[in-house]
Amino acid sequence: MTAFTSLFCPDAAHDELASLVDIQLTSATPENVVAIRQAIDHLDVRDDYLPLVKTPTLVIHARNESLNPVAQGRLIAASIPGAEFLEVDSNNHIPLPSDPTFQTIVNAQLEFIDRQAP
Repeated sequence: MTAFTSLFCPDAAHDELASLVDIQLTSATPENVVAIRQAIDHLDVRDDYLPLVKTPTLVIHARNESLNPVAQGRLIAASIPGAEFLEVDSNNHIPLPSDPTFQTIVNAQLEFIDRQAP
């Protein structure tokens, strides 16, 4: 499980990786994991659903993530009306406190939320 998780977070500290593995092992049965993976593999929201999103949206994507190219993040943002896109210099799919970009991500989220307030 650690090898799989390290694909999502290659720069994770040992304790972060162990925590992510624990979350994965306790949150779904092996059968549910297979079902979720199969559903994701057949899901395409780009044309039918993303253009319908009316909520202010901030898409954050790691530049060097190995599982989902940054072009996919840009495409998602471009498909949502008015969405903002932030590319961060990270290898991790999941934002981790040990990642140098973590505070950048948190700040961007807080600033985005503040701009949405009436």
